Amino acid sequence: MDVKKLDMLLKVVNIGSFKKAAEELNYSQSGLLYIINSLEEEIGMPILNRDYKGVSLTHEGQILEPFIHELIEKNNLFEEMVTKVTKKNENTLRIAA
Repeated sequence: MDVKKLDMLLKVVNIGSFKKAAEELNYSQSGLLYIINSLEEEIGMPILNRDYKGVSLTHEGQILEPFIHELIEKNNLFEEMVTKVTKKNENTLRIAA
């Protein structure tokens, strides 16, 4: 499961609109909708309510939301650590004799 898709999902929920979220994320509305639909398909259930008022999490989506936040946070920490390790290895000079 792509953590970036989960991040986009939360952006849509926080904004409450596919159109406004797409503008903020620099995606087309249809492109963002496709990504979220594929995420719901991956998860195996709808996690967004869509109606004339906007977008909100389904009951199941509300249950998953804290775990989504945690996954995104852990992924960010992982990426930071990868960057630190990579930079540390770049500064190492190895000489074979």
